[in-house]
Amino acid sequence: MVKAVEFMGVPGAGKSFIYTHLCAALRGRNNFYLPQNLLILSSLRKRNVPAGMYRMFSLIPNRILWRLLRVEELKKEAFRCFIEERKGLKMWLDRRFEDLNYDESEKKLISRRFYNFASEYWLYTQTIEDGVILYDEGFIQLGLSFFISPFSGRRISEEEIYNYLKLTPVPSKVVWVSCSLELCYQRLMQRKRGLPLRLKGLSKNKILEFLESSSQVFNIFHQFLSKECEVITIYNGEEGFSANDVENLLKEFR
Repeated sequence: MVKAVEFMGVPGAGKSFIYTHLCAALRGRNNFYLPQNLLILSSLRKRNVPAGMYRMFSLIPNRILWRLLRVEELKKEAFRCFIEERKGLKMWLDRRFEDLNYDESEKKLISRRFYNFASEYWLYTQTIEDGVILYDEGFIQLGLSFFISPFSGRRISEEEIYNYLKLTPVPSKVVWVSCSLELCYQRLMQRKRGLPLRLKGLSKNKILEFLESSSQVFNIFHQFLSKECEVITIYNGEEGFSANDVENLLKEFR
């Protein structure tokens, strides 16, 4: 049986930082999969390539292997299957675009993220028989893009957020990362890769308003998920996340 573990947190809480450290500690362990390493493996299995040939395929550059395995074709088919099973989710997403008045560039960005995650999620669940998949961002975290528009300041109702949560695949376990919103803001401003695209050009007050709205949405997430799956809560304060903290988190996966 495949188990999904999602890392969640308000932007800037340190979710990706902790995820990266945990993945490094788990590297090489059997039955732990990272999405960035799983797409090719799933494609090999979907194309019925014998397991004994995987090593040979690993020597081929990814961009060539992608074309050889026709990965994009597999993703399109997987997305069709996912939408067929969860028609309500796609209909919900289309309505939200209208509710939040997103412009075309925002719609395109969010739709692409949704397509990638939905297609890969379906492909993994159909080709991986057993193990744990660790997601830095899963369906529920991705949903934040659908609920709040930092440009228009609009936000959908709590009822609609619950409707979304009921339509999405629920993970087996959630690692919940939190910290103060002021610290989230400071970390966002210090990110080496810069601010997330949806926050670029906004003032500090606007970004803090977005973080506050995000925090309120995450409280709804937490209420819902606490009843549906196991939630591990981590407070990532100013002192940061230590090697000892990683070891303690690892115990949750043994």
